[in-house]
Amino acid sequence: MAALSPDRRWAALCLLGMGLLANSATVGAEQVSPAEQAEKSPVQGAALPFADKELKSAQPPSATALSATVQQAFDTLDWRLGAVLKAGKPGSRFAQCDGAFREPTRPGINFSGDPSTQPLSAEANQSSYTVDGEATLKGCVVLRQAYRQVESDQVWMNQSTSDVRFSGHVVAREPGVMLLGDKADINMATGEGQLDNARYVLHERHAHGQAATAQHLPDGVLKLHDATYTTCAPGSVCFWQLSGSDFRLNPQTGQGMGKHVTIDLFGLPVFYLPWMYFPIGRQRQSGFLYPSFSYESRSTGFSYAQPYYWNIAPNVDATFTPRLSSARGAVVEGQLRYLDHSFSGQVEGGYTTPDQQKADSNSRELSNPYYRQSRWYLKFNHTQQLSDYWDYRLQYADSSDRAYFSDYSSQFGTVPVSPLRQEAYSRWHSRANPSYSWHFSVGHQNLVNISERNDLPYSRDLDLTAGGRWSAAGGFDVNYELSYIDFQRPLDWQYKGPSSAGANLGSWGPGGGVGQVTGGRLSAKTRMKYRFSRPYGYLEPAVTVRSLSYNLERGREGRGLSVLVPTYSLDSGLFAERQATVFGYPFTHTLEPRARYVYTPYRAEQNNNPLFDTSESLFSYASLWRDDRFSGSDRVGDTHHLSLGLSSRILGSAGSEYLRASVGQMLFFEDRRVQAGPPVVGGVSYDEQTSPVAAQLSWKVMKNLRLSQDWIYNTHDRDQKRGASEAYSTTLQYRPDSDRVFNVSHRFRQQPDRIKKDGQGVSTGRLVSGDIEQTDVSAVWPVYRGWKMFARWNYDHTNKRRLDRALGLERDGCCYRIRLIYRRWIDLQEDVDLARASNDFFLQLTLKGLGGMGRSAHPLLSQISGYDDH
Repeated sequence: MAALSPDRRWAALCLLGMGLLANSATVGAEQVSPAEQAEKSPVQGAALPFADKELKSAQPPSATALSATVQQAFDTLDWRLGAVLKAGKPGSRFAQCDGAFREPTRPGINFSGDPSTQPLSAEANQSSYTVDGEATLKGCVVLRQAYRQVESDQVWMNQSTSDVRFSGHVVAREPGVMLLGDKADINMATGEGQLDNARYVLHERHAHGQAATAQHLPDGVLKLHDATYTTCAPGSVCFWQLSGSDFRLNPQTGQGMGKHVTIDLFGLPVFYLPWMYFPIGRQRQSGFLYPSFSYESRSTGFSYAQPYYWNIAPNVDATFTPRLSSARGAVVEGQLRYLDHSFSGQVEGGYTTPDQQKADSNSRELSNPYYRQSRWYLKFNHTQQLSDYWDYRLQYADSSDRAYFSDYSSQFGTVPVSPLRQEAYSRWHSRANPSYSWHFSVGHQNLVNISERNDLPYSRDLDLTAGGRWSAAGGFDVNYELSYIDFQRPLDWQYKGPSSAGANLGSWGPGGGVGQVTGGRLSAKTRMKYRFSRPYGYLEPAVTVRSLSYNLERGREGRGLSVLVPTYSLDSGLFAERQATVFGYPFTHTLEPRARYVYTPYRAEQNNNPLFDTSESLFSYASLWRDDRFSGSDRVGDTHHLSLGLSSRILGSAGSEYLRASVGQMLFFEDRRVQAGPPVVGGVSYDEQTSPVAAQLSWKVMKNLRLSQDWIYNTHDRDQKRGASEAYSTTLQYRPDSDRVFNVSHRFRQQPDRIKKDGQGVSTGRLVSGDIEQTDVSAVWPVYRGWKMFARWNYDHTNKRRLDRALGLERDGCCYRIRLIYRRWIDLQEDVDLARASNDFFLQLTLKGLGGMGRSAHPLLSQISGYDDH
């Protein structure tokens, strides 16, 4: 091998031939004198390209055996098998492959400059030169210039340009790109070249293919004629490939373009496009995404959705999804996303053709109220940071009707949460400070109800909030908050309450009373506390003062009653621990008793105040340590109680928690008299001297197995049928890795009895249990060679019905993923006695490396706790 300067590389190559290579002799043979060599091969000192004439036709390559590197390139295409490669690329789209493309190390591969400025080196078994300035190298020829390398059986060169002709087993390499062919014309200075009968590999893109001719441009772009493209492993059955008359692949931008392209599955063409854009890397690119096929028995029938992705700018993109439904017609959905250093947001919506389904999807006996109507939904979010201490947010969501999401759903995963929010808020806040902070916000909020069972919530025409915190050394802390909210509610939604028949749906009609009141509410809350802290425990006295004042308009005009309520509390806790060893494993065992005393005097005047945003909270273990049993600000619950609790933990040597068990109860010294409507089932009775016992358990049974439990036990009135347990939930999760999850859970909560209806919706007058008792089993588990199973079973024990049954299979191959899901489910928004099951079928095919991963929005995957659909 010889190293050459860039300005005299071809002259030096001639000297290499005269001084080191004898004509018709191999490297390392007896040297021939320069004079003798000059007689055989007179050489001029200029560069050695071809002149402006036809290049000599390729001679048959020599019979010299191929070099090991050339033989390996043609045999393997740089594909290396082995689990080591698979383990080294977690989260890769191609993690299911048995190997990967790996470029072998070679001289100059890590060079990062301009290769044309670097020396050219050559190796060969034989060389010869002619009087007209042409040179021939034969046998295991290797030309290198920085990161460029070309190997071949035979090479012809001329003095005029930097063009070189290679013949026989050509292997041309640049970082991340390999081209194979029978012959090639390559300019070693620019890297531009053309190969015939070519095969190519893009290592980092996990792609390869073949072409009648392949042209490599100086900027790294590959132009292919009569070519194929795939990301499937070489040497195996090709699940998919693109075949086209012309391809243009740009590794720098990660974009590919093809003309007259067919998508072939197992060698059979299944789809044709006159032109096609597709990504060949991680970069975003405009183009069609993977379609999805589904069937839903009651609402949409057969559906076909074909998303199109538009890469508008590096920080702006959009997705449009036309969807055809055999039962309802067509719907077009779109989503626009944008992101900047100081703001972000998205716009999303859908619009349908006139609804073609005559009967209501919830009841085939009733006509569809939206028949022959176009339906729509719109959602907009925007947040922006105007400065270090000033930001704002906008949100708008609306739909043509309450049933849009249940009838059409959304391809973008939008969950039909009621109510839909229409709001604008701006906030000012202080810079981060450990001892002092403040904030102020102003906004407007309108809420749109899309639920059939709930009342229309109050909107906030004006929402002003100011607050802050001040902490002093030694444990003294002050929090304060002041707010004024103008609550409004239209009268066109006249909700009276839950149905008298105990059904899931609500009851409407002319209403009145406190529920129709509107107006403004001024509330203030100040809390002062001091914490005495020691390593073995703490003591924290606190005083909280809350005030309420109303300016009412509708139903009760004039100023409402003002309320000023103090709350006195004393919180305390102890920490005890001991070190122990079990079976040679050290651990720390803790015992943490806690006691909290709270006194809030009774203020009778607040019982008649409206309930704008207030309700009674369900009782749980966390309720033991709260000041108030109400959420919202319209009520301040009177109380005089002592909460007692005991927690115990087992910690590992590194501080990890293996077990945590807690139990507690409230002891009341006075009856509670402040109420917020009818008593809440699951709340604490106002006249009991003790609360139910609340307990929690979290146990890491093994490394990948965890048990958690919540339990509410009533120590007073024991229902003969229900027992003393008011509520409980138990969950067991086994999760050895992200692809293996098994969950089983059981939950129960007491609810009031309901009146049963017959199949026509007519009341039978018979009371039946309204309790919630359900068992839920779900799993994701690999079953065989890349096949994965999804399953879920949800059973309602109270009403003896299967709420949800789903089974799915997924094949995650090297270059594709196919997912098939069947689901039979009952909509919990429907009346218990009238609800009917729906059947869903879902099919999705993902061609890896030919667009985004196309994540599915199917509900089954989000309902399996602990599973990440990566």
